[in-house]
Amino acid sequence: MARPKKEKPNHATGMYEVKVTVGKTFEGKPIRKSFYSKTSKATARAKANDYLVNQRIAHQTGTNFVNTEIPFSKWANKWLETYKKPNVKPHTYKWTYKTNIDKYLVPFFYNACLNNIT
Repeated sequence: MARPKKEKPNHATGMYEVKVTVGKTFEGKPIRKSFYSKTSKATARAKANDYLVNQRIAHQTGTNFVNTEIPFSKWANKWLETYKKPNVKPHTYKWTYKTNIDKYLVPFFYNACLNNIT
């Protein structure tokens, strides 16, 4: 009996990608999120399932993934350092993300708590 073929990575970066519907907009259009893995599609699917479970738990308990009592300015800088700086080139980080957040978003939202921003 022949072995089943291993799936090839389906993303341009050579990673396995799984797209999952995580919700719907007010108009009823699906909101999709992609999950990636370097090892297999099953690992990416497991990440997606973990995300969906955590999302359902947060919705049922009324808690969020992010502390919503911190001011926007602190959260934006932490988000930049944690999620963008390690994953993009320095030039992209500085001119696409850091500059726009510092120039436009932080002055507008400055000390507004995250739970007050809709």
